Amino acid sequence: MTDTSAQDLLGTAERLAQRSRRAARWYAVYLLLYGVGTFALALLIGIAPGPLGASIGMVVWLVLLLGLTVYQRRQQALIKRFARLHLIVIATWAVLWVITVVVGTVFFVGDLTWWIPAGLVTALPALLGAAYVFRQTR
Repeated sequence: MTDTSAQDLLGTAERLAQRSRRAARWYAVYLLLYGVGTFALALLIGIAPGPLGASIGMVVWLVLLLGLTVYQRRQQALIKRFARLHLIVIATWAVLWVITVVVGTVFFVGDLTWWIPAGLVTALPALLGAAYVFRQTR
């Protein structure tokens, strides 16, 4: 093998690695939409407390999750340690979401001074995950 062909192969490998990283950027978009959806759901529950807000919110949430799932299933590339990152983001989100909903529905019904900041906090794991993925896929 000549130096030129070895350099060509290294260049090809680098281009393929870069293309693969860019192809995995979809997950950042997924997390960004998940975070925005989480915030919107918290806001909806805060604006329309009670069964109506929860019912509308859950329908919107399920439609969002269905759309994100279809989007995710059509992607062909993943970042390194995808499963670990996804588990951390979703587990952290779940804990924060339960705290937000329980405390909010018991003590802050209809009080947007709770629901807006709490919605931002619940969106934070997904938004931080998106920032991490964007950085990893540059």
